[in-house]
Amino acid sequence: LYVKQLMKEKELSVAEEVAVKEKLWDHRERAQRFLKELTKSLAERTGALALVATNEGDLYAAGYANILDMPEFYDIDITRSLLSAIDEFNYFQTLCSGVLDDEDVHVLLGEELGAKLRGPYGFVFTRFQTPMHLEGEVGVLGPVRLNYTLVVPTVRYFGDLIEEIAKGW
Repeated sequence: LYVKQLMKEKELSVAEEVAVKEKLWDHRERAQRFLKELTKSLAERTGALALVATNEGDLYAAGYANILDMPEFYDIDITRSLLSAIDEFNYFQTLCSGVLDDEDVHVLLGEELGAKLRGPYGFVFTRFQTPMHLEGEVGVLGPVRLNYTLVVPTVRYFGDLIEEIAKGW
């Protein structure tokens, strides 16, 4: 809440939205491939670690190399903690399902991320739901100092894009 009240979001331009759609368009027919490519695109666009988790038990992650460029992750223990949490699908499923507010995009910082990720982490995510009953979360994980003015609207757009493309599945 604090982050959202203080920041002015930097919405994606129409050109940026078109570029994302063009990159993903060829993968729109196959849900798993689409989600995998979408996760890669989200990581590229935000420069952080992108995640997509579904109610079918799939977890897509991309942007591992991005975290190695961030000073917070020069500490091997912090990086190990992050990477081990990503290996546990249930951790993120439980974390996301525990967020009950009505916001379209959720921002979790530090202790809000639970015991495994106590530390200098920030997680921005949104939920999605498709006509084929595929549900889940799409988000970005990185340091607390994420560029929220860029990350929040980008995560929102990617969540909306999943729902839009999924109408054709």
